[in-house]
Amino acid sequence: MISPHALNSPDLQKWTITPDDLTIFVMACRKAYNDFVLYHNFRHVVDVLQAIFHFLLRIGLLPPYQVEGDPVANPSNAIAAVLQPFDALALLVAALGHDVGHPGVNNAFLVALNAPLAQLYNDRSVLEAFHCAAYSQILRRYWPAAFHDTNMRKLMITSILATDMGLHFKYMKEMGLLQEKIAAAQSTADGWVPKVSDETRDLVCGLLIKCADISNVARKYACAAQWARVLTDEFANQGAMERELNLPTCLFGGPPDPNDFLKLAESQLGFMNIFARPLFEGISAVLPEMRFTLAELSTNKAIWQERIEAENSRKMSFARGPLSPLSRSTATPSETDSIDQRERLSPTLGENEPTKPRSMSKDRTRSIPSLAQQVSPTHLGSLDENAGSATPQDSSRTPGNATPPFVVE
Repeated sequence: MISPHALNSPDLQKWTITPDDLTIFVMACRKAYNDFVLYHNFRHVVDVLQAIFHFLLRIGLLPPYQVEGDPVANPSNAIAAVLQPFDALALLVAALGHDVGHPGVNNAFLVALNAPLAQLYNDRSVLEAFHCAAYSQILRRYWPAAFHDTNMRKLMITSILATDMGLHFKYMKEMGLLQEKIAAAQSTADGWVPKVSDETRDLVCGLLIKCADISNVARKYACAAQWARVLTDEFANQGAMERELNLPTCLFGGPPDPNDFLKLAESQLGFMNIFARPLFEGISAVLPEMRFTLAELSTNKAIWQERIEAENSRKMSFARGPLSPLSRSTATPSETDSIDQRERLSPTLGENEPTKPRSMSKDRTRSIPSLAQQVSPTHLGSLDENAGSATPQDSSRTPGNATPPFVVE
């Protein structure tokens, strides 16, 4: 649905692909994602793809799309004018392959392990460089027109490399400089030399895919909380491997305990304050049509803060000891209300929410250095519709089968 709509533009006829070939291409991409990885699997990719598609509609880079009877707005501004339909297609293509072959561990883990991939890519943006190389082979085989176009590959590679969170603050600094440039040019890109326009385009595309990559925190809270659970499980698996291999932790904030709701909530709030909120505020200053994301971020921040306070209150009440029926009966009305409120706000796990991380077997731990073999052209050759499931083995650990539409308030 997304690709045919994007390819509708007259400027993109060169990259037209038949429905059958498009299906084969998407199936090849799907098979290249590891089904044992809890978060960075094909479901995450669909989530990112849908987010970037909605962003492109919002900023007017794609034709308006009818959603539940209401057309998405088609605004424009100085920076949006720098982007072309070609850039939209390149971003959609990049989103589909931005995590190909992800092993479920981060760059720091591979570097600490001195894994062959880390050696191959000189410890710099290891996974992102690997995703680019592996995905290029999928494009070469299943969408040659996209692979052989130099500009398409360049923008795709630049965009995928931008998803390395190790480069986050570099991109934030460049975004600040872009804001100053826009202010100096009085909100117009007229007169920018081609080199400046190209650099601006690459930067904005990188920022957009970065927003899409972490857009789970800007979804409705029920959905965002599920993504947080799944990501915590993946981090917990890495923590288990670090202990098994006697490696120092390579996780920001240390390995999580999936059963510690307070730590989960605090980590989400911290991530939003340090990374997500400044990024979405910055891109909204450059592309005002992205401001719609800020409302849901604010709502989610408030909910996580509420849950943290409620959990702290609950822990304090347990530290004082549970109230017996007798003590409840002798409590004052205000004390009873406080007890009832704590019980209502006490975090509970839904029957479909994960409660324990699935540890990764030693065999899988040992297989991590051989990641390149998992997405070789030979491996991608046989396309069995039921093979290579992109979702975790236990589907209850991730959001529902259908990725919900991005929030449009």
